[in-house]
Amino acid sequence: KELGLRDGDEVIVSSECGSTRAKVRVSSEVLNSTVVMYMHDKKVNYVVCDELDESKAPRYKYTVVEIRKKV
Repeated sequence: KELGLRDGDEVIVSSECGSTRAKVRVSSEVLNSTVVMYMHDKKVNYVVCDELDESKAPRYKYTVVEIRKKV
C-alpha cells in the first residue's frame, strides 16, 4: 500500500543478484515493508543469490529486494 500498489499490479522485483516480474497481492497478514514470494515459484530464483547462509541453505527468507511498478 505504501508504494501505491494494488492487487494485480505488475511489478519488477529486484535484488543485488537479479530481477523478475511478479503480480502484487496486498495482504494484511504480511508486515509492512515485507515482500513474500513463495520459494516453490521458480521466479524467486532470479532474485535469490547463489551463496548459502551459515546453515548452508539458500537465502530465501532474507533477501533484500526493491519493488517498482512495471510501466
